[in-house]
Amino acid sequence: MCASKLRRKSIIWNISAAVFLLMWSYSWDAHADDCNDLIPDEIASRVFFENRDSRSVLEQALNVAGMSRQGTSPGFALLAGVSHYPKLPKTEQELKPAAEDIKKLANYLVDQEHFDEVVVLFNDDMTEQNLGYFFRDYFPCRLEKRKAQKPRFLFAYSGHGVNAGGVNGYLLTSDAVSLTARPRTREGVDLRIVRVQFDNIIEAGYQTLALINACFSGYFVRQAFGERILPPQREGAFAITAGGANELTWHDASLGSGSIFFEHLLLGLDGRASLTDDGVVSVNELSAYLKDSVSVFSEDRQNPRPADLMVGGSPGGFFFLDRRKQVENGVVTAWNPSALRAFGGLSSTPRSANPAEPHGGGQPRRLEQYRAWGVYSYIDNSGAKVCYALTIPQEMSPSSAPPQEIFYILQRRQDGSLEHSFVANKDLDEQYKVQVSVDRAVPVDFFSRGKEAWIENSSSEGALTTTFKAGARMSVDAPLASGRTLRYEFMLDGISSAIERLERCAQ
Repeated sequence: MCASKLRRKSIIWNISAAVFLLMWSYSWDAHADDCNDLIPDEIASRVFFENRDSRSVLEQALNVAGMSRQGTSPGFALLAGVSHYPKLPKTEQELKPAAEDIKKLANYLVDQEHFDEVVVLFNDDMTEQNLGYFFRDYFPCRLEKRKAQKPRFLFAYSGHGVNAGGVNGYLLTSDAVSLTARPRTREGVDLRIVRVQFDNIIEAGYQTLALINACFSGYFVRQAFGERILPPQREGAFAITAGGANELTWHDASLGSGSIFFEHLLLGLDGRASLTDDGVVSVNELSAYLKDSVSVFSEDRQNPRPADLMVGGSPGGFFFLDRRKQVENGVVTAWNPSALRAFGGLSSTPRSANPAEPHGGGQPRRLEQYRAWGVYSYIDNSGAKVCYALTIPQEMSPSSAPPQEIFYILQRRQDGSLEHSFVANKDLDEQYKVQVSVDRAVPVDFFSRGKEAWIENSSSEGALTTTFKAGARMSVDAPLASGRTLRYEFMLDGISSAIERLERCAQ
């Protein structure tokens, strides 16, 4: 990923430690310790472990997709990235979307995909030596011991990339001194070396996928895999790079705080990338979706490139669970990138666009998450406790990619009533009404000021709240000051429980 005109503003997120091994290793996996003994002491001293037994949740998730744990293991992941380059010129030292990508992916793989292990190599620990260790030793050990259970393995990278004389690409480390010159040994990792090392994973594993978001990342791939149907029960090895060998990759704050590539990937996993009703998003479905959505969004400046990495072609392929079906069946709560855990188990709160500090300066904390709705509280400047529930849109039209920093909020007043408000990321047209409707019923008018809108007739709030409780989906038609009108679709899953929690919030 490179500095670009598309990048206007991103959210700051600091990772307190460089490398964590987030291990959700099931207690019955007796082989884990054998592989853990291979971890070098200098890395082990910085590794964080956490264990939980979520076999029942995983089994339920796979059943939604017509599969069972007996036939399909969850997964392992190596996430790598760099967002801080202290040796580059000052204006180029920070690449915050890379940090956002890694944080979102780590949370997503654990919370939505139920992965066994997620290893994160970040900033100073994203080196050729450490990548090689996990590619050559640790993960081949883990995958070989679990191969009978058909494990999935995902490698994802986000950070700067360069090409050298137009013949090869490199992933820059935090020691990089230039975004144009060929990096020296400690300054970059040759994509050819990464590709060769990844063969160890392919040989030891069952289903593997590499997702590389960096400028010139197309140097990693070899041959496209076309439009073949790739069944998720069979083995396969694939890669999808964020762009071609001679293309830059981009960030746009209107889409989200991460890169265009990974923001679209997470959007596609809600089912919009799926072409069938089988409960999964296959690698070829995801590839087709990314090629279309990223290319259109970037006006053909960035074109994801897929490739089959298995000699002779893969008979099957990697898959993700269809997030929308998982939510509909109650297996997981709705994906909310505004309320993610930081590495090391520390909880994070919604970003400060509006919901984090809606009417005061107190630091909010999340009380509960009820599917699509989170409930938060904070202490305002007068010392009073403020409680509110919020959700984010799942869809936006005419575009299929809803940007972040858009919220619908229910805030509890001192008298116990609920104030409805809508928060956009762009100025609204105050001459026209924002309209809110539930399940396509008669809309309720909201008036707007700046980027926020409130119900025009406050006496209608109680009826709207009741309608929310009985509804399934809520839409907001928002006229923007730019002249466009956008429709945002929100899920009402969990709203009744969220409202009940608000009623108890002041107690």
